[in-house]
Amino acid sequence: MEWNAQPAAIDVYHQRVWDWRDIQWLYGLKWGAPADLTVSGIQAYQLLDADLQARLGTNDVRMRQFDVTASLIAPPGEAWYAVAENQEPAPELADVLKGLPVMVTAHTIVENPAYHLSRFDLNQRLLEAAQRSAQIARDGTLPVKFGETAELIGYDLRRDQDQLTLITYWRAGDHIITPLQMFVHVLNADNKIVAQADRLDAPADDWRFGDAIAQVHHLDLPPDVKNYLVEIGLYNPETGARLPVMVNGRTADNRLILSSVSGR
Repeated sequence: MEWNAQPAAIDVYHQRVWDWRDIQWLYGLKWGAPADLTVSGIQAYQLLDADLQARLGTNDVRMRQFDVTASLIAPPGEAWYAVAENQEPAPELADVLKGLPVMVTAHTIVENPAYHLSRFDLNQRLLEAAQRSAQIARDGTLPVKFGETAELIGYDLRRDQDQLTLITYWRAGDHIITPLQMFVHVLNADNKIVAQADRLDAPADDWRFGDAIAQVHHLDLPPDVKNYLVEIGLYNPETGARLPVMVNGRTADNRLILSSVSGR
Protein backbone atom coordinates (compact mmCIF):
# COMPACT_ATOMS: atom_id res chain seq x y z
CA MET A 1 0.00 0.00 0.00
CA GLU A 2 1.04 3.62 -0.45
CA TRP A 3 1.52 5.90 2.58
CA ASN A 4 -2.09 7.15 2.23
CA ALA A 5 -3.50 3.60 2.29
CA GLN A 6 -4.21 3.56 -1.45
CA PRO A 7 -3.35 0.35 -3.34
CA ALA A 8 -0.01 0.46 -5.14
CA ALA A 9 0.49 -1.03 -8.62
CA ILE A 10 2.31 -4.36 -8.40
CA ASP A 11 4.94 -3.46 -10.97
CA VAL A 12 5.92 -0.20 -9.23
CA TYR A 13 7.62 -1.89 -6.29
CA HIS A 14 9.44 -4.95 -7.59
CA GLN A 15 11.12 -5.58 -4.26
CA ARG A 16 7.92 -5.78 -2.27
CA VAL A 17 6.83 -9.08 -0.71
CA TRP A 18 3.09 -9.17 -1.42
CA ASP A 19 0.65 -10.21 1.27
CA TRP A 20 -1.64 -13.06 0.12
CA ARG A 21 -4.55 -11.14 1.63
CA ASP A 22 -3.95 -8.23 -0.75
CA ILE A 23 -6.79 -8.36 -3.32
CA GLN A 24 -4.62 -6.85 -6.04
CA TRP A 25 -2.12 -9.67 -5.57
CA LEU A 26 -4.83 -12.31 -5.70
CA TYR A 27 -6.28 -10.90 -8.92
CA GLY A 28 -2.85 -10.85 -10.54
CA LEU A 29 -1.95 -14.45 -9.74
CA LYS A 30 -3.10 -17.25 -12.05
CA TRP A 31 -2.65 -20.87 -11.09
CA GLY A 32 -3.58 -24.12 -12.80
CA ALA A 33 -4.25 -24.84 -16.48
CA PRO A 34 -7.03 -22.73 -18.06
CA ALA A 35 -10.49 -24.32 -17.74
CA ASP A 36 -13.64 -23.78 -19.81
CA LEU A 37 -16.76 -23.32 -17.67
CA THR A 38 -20.19 -23.04 -19.28
CA VAL A 39 -22.93 -21.76 -17.01
CA SER A 40 -26.74 -21.69 -17.15
CA GLY A 41 -29.09 -20.05 -14.65
CA ILE A 42 -26.25 -18.65 -12.51
CA GLN A 43 -24.22 -15.49 -12.88
CA ALA A 44 -20.42 -15.45 -12.77
CA TYR A 45 -20.27 -13.38 -9.59
CA GLN A 46 -22.26 -16.08 -7.78
CA LEU A 47 -20.14 -18.96 -8.98
CA LEU A 48 -16.43 -18.19 -9.00
CA ASP A 49 -15.54 -18.95 -5.40
CA ALA A 50 -12.52 -20.71 -3.93
CA ASP A 51 -14.36 -24.04 -3.53
CA LEU A 52 -15.29 -24.18 -7.22
CA GLN A 53 -11.80 -23.13 -8.31
CA ALA A 54 -10.37 -25.95 -6.20
CA ARG A 55 -12.66 -28.44 -7.97
CA LEU A 56 -11.62 -27.08 -11.36
CA GLY A 57 -7.95 -27.10 -10.33
CA THR A 58 -7.44 -23.50 -11.48
CA ASN A 59 -8.55 -19.91 -11.05
CA ASP A 60 -7.96 -19.25 -14.77
CA VAL A 61 -11.57 -19.86 -15.82
CA ARG A 62 -12.97 -19.08 -19.28
CA MET A 63 -16.66 -18.46 -18.76
CA ARG A 64 -19.52 -18.89 -21.21
CA GLN A 65 -23.14 -18.11 -20.37
CA PHE A 66 -26.20 -19.81 -21.87
CA ASP A 67 -29.82 -20.69 -21.14
CA VAL A 68 -30.28 -24.46 -21.16
CA THR A 69 -34.06 -24.04 -21.56
CA ALA A 70 -33.46 -22.90 -25.16
CA SER A 71 -29.78 -23.34 -26.05
CA LEU A 72 -26.44 -25.06 -25.53
CA ILE A 73 -22.84 -23.93 -25.98
CA ALA A 74 -19.91 -26.32 -25.88
CA PRO A 75 -16.17 -25.51 -26.06
CA PRO A 76 -14.01 -27.99 -28.01
CA GLY A 77 -13.06 -31.05 -25.98
CA GLU A 78 -13.89 -31.69 -22.35
CA ALA A 79 -15.27 -28.71 -20.44
CA TRP A 80 -17.06 -27.97 -17.18
CA TYR A 81 -20.80 -27.28 -17.04
CA ALA A 82 -22.69 -25.67 -14.18
CA VAL A 83 -26.48 -25.65 -14.53
CA ALA A 84 -28.87 -24.30 -11.91
CA GLU A 85 -30.82 -27.11 -10.27
CA ASN A 86 -34.16 -25.43 -11.05
CA GLN A 87 -33.52 -25.28 -14.81
CA GLU A 88 -34.93 -27.94 -17.13
CA PRO A 89 -33.22 -28.39 -20.52
CA ALA A 90 -35.27 -27.75 -23.64
CA PRO A 91 -37.00 -31.03 -24.65
CA GLU A 92 -35.51 -30.64 -28.13
CA LEU A 93 -32.02 -30.87 -26.61
CA ALA A 94 -32.73 -33.79 -24.28
CA ASP A 95 -31.18 -36.42 -26.57
CA VAL A 96 -27.89 -34.53 -26.72
CA LEU A 97 -27.73 -34.33 -22.92
CA LYS A 98 -28.99 -37.86 -22.24
CA GLY A 99 -26.83 -39.89 -19.88
CA LEU A 100 -24.34 -37.13 -19.11
CA PRO A 101 -23.00 -37.45 -15.56
CA VAL A 102 -23.52 -35.02 -12.70
CA MET A 103 -20.33 -35.03 -10.65
CA VAL A 104 -21.62 -33.02 -7.72
CA THR A 105 -24.50 -30.79 -6.63
CA ALA A 106 -23.21 -27.67 -4.93
CA HIS A 107 -24.38 -24.26 -3.73
CA THR A 108 -22.94 -20.87 -4.53
CA ILE A 109 -21.79 -18.65 -1.70
CA VAL A 110 -23.76 -15.68 -3.09
CA GLU A 111 -27.57 -16.03 -2.78
CA ASN A 112 -26.96 -19.78 -2.36
CA PRO A 113 -28.74 -21.35 -5.38
CA ALA A 114 -28.04 -25.05 -5.99
CA TYR A 115 -26.39 -26.14 -9.23
CA HIS A 116 -25.19 -29.33 -10.87
CA LEU A 117 -21.54 -29.46 -11.87
CA SER A 118 -20.32 -31.83 -14.61
CA ARG A 119 -17.38 -32.33 -16.91
CA PHE A 120 -17.69 -33.96 -20.35
CA ASP A 121 -17.24 -33.46 -24.10
CA LEU A 122 -20.54 -31.92 -25.19
CA ASN A 123 -18.93 -30.37 -28.25
CA GLN A 124 -18.61 -33.76 -29.95
CA ARG A 125 -22.22 -34.62 -29.17
CA LEU A 126 -23.44 -31.35 -30.68
CA LEU A 127 -21.36 -31.86 -33.82
CA GLU A 128 -22.80 -35.37 -34.21
CA ALA A 129 -26.34 -34.03 -33.73
CA ALA A 130 -25.66 -31.39 -36.37
CA GLN A 131 -24.43 -34.07 -38.80
CA ARG A 132 -27.67 -36.04 -38.31
CA SER A 133 -29.78 -32.94 -38.99
CA ALA A 134 -30.67 -31.30 -42.33
CA GLN A 135 -27.62 -30.37 -44.39
CA ILE A 136 -29.32 -28.73 -47.38
CA ALA A 137 -30.90 -25.28 -47.47
CA ARG A 138 -32.87 -23.88 -50.39
CA ASP A 139 -29.86 -21.89 -51.59
CA GLY A 140 -27.18 -24.56 -51.18
CA THR A 141 -25.53 -27.10 -48.94
CA LEU A 142 -24.22 -26.59 -45.42
CA PRO A 143 -21.99 -25.46 -43.81
CA VAL A 144 -22.95 -21.86 -44.56
CA LYS A 145 -20.81 -19.02 -43.22
CA PHE A 146 -22.26 -15.89 -41.65
CA GLY A 147 -19.37 -13.50 -42.05
CA GLU A 148 -16.39 -14.78 -40.09
CA THR A 149 -18.50 -14.97 -36.93
CA ALA A 150 -20.18 -18.37 -37.27
CA GLU A 151 -21.20 -21.08 -39.65
CA LEU A 152 -24.47 -22.97 -39.73
CA ILE A 153 -23.67 -26.69 -39.64
CA GLY A 154 -27.15 -28.20 -39.37
CA TYR A 155 -30.80 -27.57 -38.59
CA ASP A 156 -34.05 -29.37 -37.73
CA LEU A 157 -37.38 -27.88 -38.80
CA ARG A 158 -40.55 -29.40 -37.35
CA ARG A 159 -44.21 -28.45 -37.60
CA ASP A 160 -46.87 -29.44 -35.09
CA GLN A 161 -50.33 -28.02 -35.79
CA ASP A 162 -49.84 -24.25 -35.83
CA GLN A 163 -46.43 -24.17 -34.19
CA LEU A 164 -43.05 -24.34 -35.87
CA THR A 165 -39.94 -25.52 -34.01
CA LEU A 166 -36.50 -24.76 -35.40
CA ILE A 167 -33.23 -26.06 -33.96
CA THR A 168 -30.08 -24.56 -35.47
CA TYR A 169 -26.55 -25.84 -34.93
CA TRP A 170 -23.60 -23.47 -35.23
CA ARG A 171 -19.81 -23.43 -34.97
CA ALA A 172 -18.14 -20.20 -33.82
CA GLY A 173 -15.70 -18.62 -36.25
CA ASP A 174 -12.38 -16.89 -35.73
CA HIS A 175 -13.66 -13.29 -35.90
CA ILE A 176 -16.75 -12.97 -33.72
CA ILE A 177 -18.75 -9.76 -34.10
CA THR A 178 -20.68 -8.50 -31.07
CA PRO A 179 -23.31 -7.58 -30.11
CA LEU A 180 -25.07 -10.32 -32.02
CA GLN A 181 -28.66 -11.45 -32.40
CA MET A 182 -30.35 -14.15 -34.48
CA PHE A 183 -33.60 -13.79 -36.38
CA VAL A 184 -36.02 -16.38 -37.72
CA HIS A 185 -38.69 -15.21 -40.19
CA VAL A 186 -41.60 -17.14 -41.63
CA LEU A 187 -42.56 -15.74 -45.05
CA ASN A 188 -45.81 -16.20 -46.96
CA ALA A 189 -46.20 -16.50 -50.72
CA ASP A 190 -45.90 -12.70 -51.05
CA ASN A 191 -42.59 -12.73 -49.18
CA LYS A 192 -44.21 -11.00 -46.21
CA ILE A 193 -43.20 -11.87 -42.65
CA VAL A 194 -46.10 -13.65 -40.94
CA ALA A 195 -44.18 -14.91 -37.88
CA GLN A 196 -40.79 -14.14 -36.40
CA ALA A 197 -38.56 -14.70 -33.38
CA ASP A 198 -35.34 -12.93 -32.46
CA ARG A 199 -33.23 -14.57 -29.77
CA LEU A 200 -29.80 -15.95 -29.09
CA ASP A 201 -29.61 -17.61 -25.69
CA ALA A 202 -25.87 -18.28 -25.69
CA PRO A 203 -24.55 -14.69 -25.96
CA ALA A 204 -21.85 -14.25 -28.57
CA ASP A 205 -19.82 -12.09 -26.18
CA ASP A 206 -18.61 -15.37 -24.63
CA TRP A 207 -18.02 -17.34 -27.84
CA ARG A 208 -14.57 -18.62 -28.71
CA PHE A 209 -13.32 -20.15 -31.94
CA GLY A 210 -14.54 -23.72 -32.37
CA ASP A 211 -17.42 -23.53 -29.89
CA ALA A 212 -20.51 -25.51 -30.91
CA ILE A 213 -23.88 -23.83 -30.29
CA ALA A 214 -27.46 -25.09 -30.49
CA GLN A 215 -30.41 -22.71 -30.46
CA VAL A 216 -34.12 -23.56 -30.24
CA HIS A 217 -36.86 -21.30 -31.65
CA HIS A 218 -40.63 -21.73 -31.36
CA LEU A 219 -42.93 -19.77 -33.67
CA ASP A 220 -46.73 -19.62 -33.79
CA LEU A 221 -48.01 -19.87 -37.36
CA PRO A 222 -51.10 -18.06 -38.64
CA PRO A 223 -53.84 -20.56 -39.52
CA ASP A 224 -54.85 -18.90 -42.80
CA VAL A 225 -51.52 -19.34 -44.64
CA LYS A 226 -50.86 -22.75 -46.19
CA ASN A 227 -47.25 -22.58 -47.40
CA TYR A 228 -44.26 -20.82 -45.90
CA LEU A 229 -40.59 -20.13 -46.35
CA VAL A 230 -38.30 -20.02 -43.32
CA GLU A 231 -35.31 -17.68 -43.35
CA ILE A 232 -32.65 -16.99 -40.72
CA GLY A 233 -29.81 -14.55 -40.21
CA LEU A 234 -27.44 -12.94 -37.72
CA TYR A 235 -27.34 -9.20 -37.10
CA ASN A 236 -26.11 -6.42 -34.84
CA PRO A 237 -29.11 -5.45 -32.66
CA GLU A 238 -27.75 -1.93 -32.13
CA THR A 239 -27.37 -1.04 -35.81
CA GLY A 240 -29.59 -3.61 -37.51
CA ALA A 241 -26.71 -4.53 -39.86
CA ARG A 242 -26.86 -8.16 -40.97
CA LEU A 243 -23.87 -10.43 -41.43
CA PRO A 244 -23.20 -11.51 -45.02
CA VAL A 245 -24.11 -15.09 -45.87
CA MET A 246 -21.70 -17.22 -47.88
CA VAL A 247 -23.20 -20.27 -49.61
CA ASN A 248 -20.98 -22.72 -51.48
CA GLY A 249 -18.04 -20.31 -51.26
CA ARG A 250 -19.81 -17.20 -52.58
CA THR A 251 -21.57 -14.31 -50.85
CA ALA A 252 -25.23 -14.88 -51.56
CA ASP A 253 -27.26 -12.51 -49.37
CA ASN A 254 -27.67 -11.31 -45.80
CA ARG A 255 -30.17 -14.06 -45.01
CA LEU A 256 -30.44 -17.80 -45.60
CA ILE A 257 -33.67 -19.44 -46.70
CA LEU A 258 -33.73 -22.86 -45.09
CA SER A 259 -36.77 -24.58 -46.46
CA SER A 260 -40.45 -24.40 -47.33
CA VAL A 261 -43.13 -25.59 -44.94
CA SER A 262 -46.45 -26.90 -46.20
CA GLY A 263 -49.77 -26.28 -44.51
CA ARG A 264 -51.67 -29.05 -42.76
